[in-house]
Formats: sequence, structure tokens, C-alpha cells
Amino acid sequence: MYAKKELKEGAKWDDGKVDWSYLPSGPVGEILKIYAGGAKKYGRGNYLKGIHYSRVFSAAMRHLWAWWRGEELDQESGLSHLAHAAWNVITLLEYTQGIKYQDFDDRTVSDTLPISLSSSSTGTSPLKFEYEENP
Repeated sequence: MYAKKELKEGAKWDDGKVDWSYLPSGPVGEILKIYAGGAKKYGRGNYLKGIHYSRVFSAAMRHLWAWWRGEELDQESGLSHLAHAAWNVITLLEYTQGIKYQDFDDRTVSDTLPISLSSSSTGTSPLKFEYEENP
């Protein structure tokens, strides 16, 4: 019989880097099915050409409302409404990461909203989120 050796992990400097282990694989797999279905229907990466934000937002809301009314799966694709909504939100997040898609930003700006989630004149956000590192 062999003696069990204690293994020491090698050095890896990853402080401050994104920890992908937080991302749950099940839901990500469902969202990837939406990407694959979109590639089959529209062509791979079609969304990267840009789509007006209002259309993507409306699609997300349609899927969320369908799910809220108790419909789990999209009738056309047979896939999760929540995964469809997540795809749309991820797409909007992608679109807002730089200037490439700014011409597709057709949001309506209103001064009558009761709360602003954008930065204030002092440069600080009204909402602060703190996350524990390795809870």
C-alpha cells in the first residue's frame, strides 16, 4: 500500500481577478442553448451587428411576463423563458460595455423618474453593493 502524499498547490496570483467559479453551470448552460438557437435561426453572432436597445429590452420583458404568468417554456423554441430573458439582459450589458453599440441606444430619458440609479453630481452611486470575497 502506498503512503498518501500531501500535495501542495502551486502559486497562482489571481487576487483582483474575476472568479468564474461563482457562475452556476446549470443556468449558464440554459443561456448557451439560447445562443445556439439564435445562431441557427439568425446566424452565429448576428446580435453583434447591433439591435436597438428597445427591441432587446422588449423581448426580455415579454419573456419575463410570460414566465411570471406561469409559462415556463417559450412556445417557439421550447426553451426556458428565463434563459431567453437572461440572454437579452446579457446582450444589453454587452452593448453598454463601450461605444460600439451606442448608436443603437434608443432609451427614453425621463426627468420625472422618482429615483435615479445613475451616478449623482458628486460622482458617487446612490446604491452601493459590497460583496465578500470567498464567503
